[in-house]
Amino acid sequence: MISFSIERYQFEKYQFLIYFLSMILGIFLGLKYPDIATNFGILIYPVLCLLLYSIFIQINLLQIPKLNYKFMFSNLVGNFIFIPLFVYFAINIYPLDFYTKFVVALVLLVPCTDWFITFSYLGKADIKSAIAINPIILLLQFLFLPLYIFLMFGQWIDREILHTRVIQSFLWFIFLPFFLGVVTQILSNKIDYVNKFADFISRLSIPLVAITVFLIFSSNINFLQSEFADKIKYEF
Repeated sequence: MISFSIERYQFEKYQFLIYFLSMILGIFLGLKYPDIATNFGILIYPVLCLLLYSIFIQINLLQIPKLNYKFMFSNLVGNFIFIPLFVYFAINIYPLDFYTKFVVALVLLVPCTDWFITFSYLGKADIKSAIAINPIILLLQFLFLPLYIFLMFGQWIDREILHTRVIQSFLWFIFLPFFLGVVTQILSNKIDYVNKFADFISRLSIPLVAITVFLIFSSNINFLQSEFADKIKYEF
């Protein structure tokens, strides 16, 4: 069985600096060459999928434990009680327009479960429990988000859009890398070059996070700059 440890990575103690430089480089490239950088957005999903795969092959996926009920309870209470309350008060404290409030609520009420796994791993949390609870979080997001939006805005969100988003997220960031991780672990016990390949991919977790950060900032910074400039112009 593959057995890797994050302590082996030479990148680890410099990861904050690596992420920061990736963000700065992404901002610079996005502002300097917007026509090129805006196309980088299509690479985010494949790179993020590869990132999850690089994490999954380092975990014994064949022995994912039963749910830790204390972990599950605290996670669900935080995600579906405290965070919605925080979002409700946050969007009403600040004088934001309707559409800004709506977008902020969507982002905070439906956090990325793939990044939840990634940061749990990088923070050395209980990664196996994080993986085990992930499908439950996705399902509850699908069920509760329309209710939250109705309570906060008095409008029902299109369930078809949400349904599509949840399915895509599950297939791209949970099922596909998880399935490939299981197959890799099985084959690595029998085929030496598969084990070497897994060893190489496992060392790329932090660089892949950096690449993802770079792609996000470079492909979106020009849009954010335009929106911010328009808002400043409108207010003044």
